[in-house]
Amino acid sequence: MALDTGDGSFGIFFGNSWQFMKSYITPDQKSIDAVFGGSGGFDKVSLYRIKDIPLTIGNTTITIPQIDLSETYLDGEDCNVRIGIKTGQ
Repeated sequence: MALDTGDGSFGIFFGNSWQFMKSYITPDQKSIDAVFGGSGGFDKVSLYRIKDIPLTIGNTTITIPQIDLSETYLDGEDCNVRIGIKTGQ
């Protein structure tokens, strides 16, 4: 897991998380298109929005209101998920 302090989203599960996260997708759910960008360039990807995912660190559990899941997008091999900080709606 990597932390993303850019305030753009609550985070993303990358394609290498697909096998253990795909069960959170509902049967009628459709993917959406999104663009990720940074100093290394831009990528257009398809994502599934997952609601209310519990996150436990140590003895503390919170609920992430929404996090994205990609079936294919890999943003490097260093992590399976990026947890973001989103302060505004």
